[in-house]
Amino acid sequence: MLNQRNSLVRARAFFLAGLLLLCMGAVIGVQGQTSTVGSISGTVRDPRGAVVPKADVVITEERTGQSRTVTTNDDGFYYAPSLPVGTYTVSAAPTGFKKTVNSGLELHISENLVVNVGLEVGQMTETVSVTAEATQVET
Repeated sequence: MLNQRNSLVRARAFFLAGLLLLCMGAVIGVQGQTSTVGSISGTVRDPRGAVVPKADVVITEERTGQSRTVTTNDDGFYYAPSLPVGTYTVSAAPTGFKKTVNSGLELHISENLVVNVGLEVGQMTETVSVTAEATQVET
């Protein structure tokens, strides 16, 4: 009888331990899927519409001032993943072009914000400010 009772206590302990592990796994799984970041990408083009390869694009979070610089690939495409949500400024000033600044861009959770940069020929000391909203693409 005592042996049977010990077996029952042991079985309950294993059951509760298993249940606890199952609950912890569910909580960790839900937490792991929560994202608080987004990404910004786009294409840099000259006035004729040709892509601009190897151009540096500076992405700055307006509230904190933190910035990240990414470089366009051979197709003029840039991509900045894992950016905290917030309001951003995207700028580019390749040699031979005016500095182009897109500001007030709101990045939301899990969003891929597409910000294409259109350059104008001129000195880097000149600045072109774009106030139009960026095209938003839901992924």
